[in-house]
Amino acid sequence: MSSVSDNLKEQLVSDYFTPNIKAEVIFDTFLTPYIEGIVEKGLGLPKDSLTLIAKELSVDDKSDSEGDKESKEELAALTEEQSGSDERSQENNRGNKVDYVLADEENVYLVELKTSESSITKEQLEVYKRALKKNSPSSPTFGTVLGERLIKILSKDSPGFNIEISTNADELSDNTLRDLWDKICEKRKRYDPDMDEEIYKSWDETAKKSIIAKSMIKNYGWPWRKSYSSRKYLFSLGMIIDYLDAGNRLWEKTVKLVYIVPRKKPDEQKGKEEIEISYIELVKDIKTGYLSEQQDDMAKCIVKAFEEIFENSVWRKMEYGED
Repeated sequence: MSSVSDNLKEQLVSDYFTPNIKAEVIFDTFLTPYIEGIVEKGLGLPKDSLTLIAKELSVDDKSDSEGDKESKEELAALTEEQSGSDERSQENNRGNKVDYVLADEENVYLVELKTSESSITKEQLEVYKRALKKNSPSSPTFGTVLGERLIKILSKDSPGFNIEISTNADELSDNTLRDLWDKICEKRKRYDPDMDEEIYKSWDETAKKSIIAKSMIKNYGWPWRKSYSSRKYLFSLGMIIDYLDAGNRLWEKTVKLVYIVPRKKPDEQKGKEEIEISYIELVKDIKTGYLSEQQDDMAKCIVKAFEEIFENSVWRKMEYGED
């Protein structure tokens, strides 16, 4: 009888080769428990120096000139009118999402997982070019690239929480994120005290904000109400507040971009990007990197899946000269 691990490995491999299934979405979940170690070893960072602080945060690409803003608003209004739903306009507001956000004492790392080279798109690179310009007056920070956008999403009118909070860039900080969390919770308690009493009764003041956020999102049914799906960003805010509550800072940390790819970018193409990108080679990691060192069943399952996916592949022979 096949084990659960073997069955899962077979399904991962099958889904990778199935049309219209985005492999990154599947592997993203299974790699999450290992992502800190993968990036630490891949970038040569100290062990246990990184913390995963969020997933799928929306990137502020700074395409906010008046012309761009008006065009986006017109597009959002047209889309909503044509579709009879505000779901697509929410997507326009949220923008490009980064797979993993990790932080150490000095930097924040935006980590993109790519299980095929074809999924590295020009459109996504353009977003990062605008957000992480090398020659900008100041280094891109968590606040400018991710924090400001998160505040706007959660504080605006429905489907946000309609919270009055400063969006002046010069006034924003880690404390603004804490203030936003407190105001959202206070407003929900006033709006539906009976429901919130049920949500909060099992948590004391030491409870993790991410756990409280998950309870709120579930009990209010936001994942199943398409007009309120962006309220799931409250969970991201909860994870970030947990990180800050552990004594860390975040807002002013410099942002760095990392791509986890099947193979590293060819040397002749390196340095031509308008932004700095660090690359971690996925195929190399499953052979000699962090994943190859893990002994738990899940890690072994992932390694076996990637080995079967890339074993005897045409590009692997071309890249490594294997028979």
